[in-house]
Amino acid sequence: MAELCLFFNEKKSVGALKKQGLVPVLHAQVDAEFPRAFAHFARLRKHPAFAPDVEPYVAKFETA
Repeated sequence: MAELCLFFNEKKSVGALKKQGLVPVLHAQVDAEFPRAFAHFARLRKHPAFAPDVEPYVAKFETA
């Protein structure tokens, strides 16, 4: 869970990654490529044990 959250940091550097010919780990089709993993991640994001820490962290990258 923590490692996946850290990949959201890439969202602020997508342009730089693409200039270097790299594809971000969390590319546009990643949830379709790994539907079960991202469905599980979505459930964990809402879980009371994780949501207070994970949701604000991930949300700041999704809205940027």
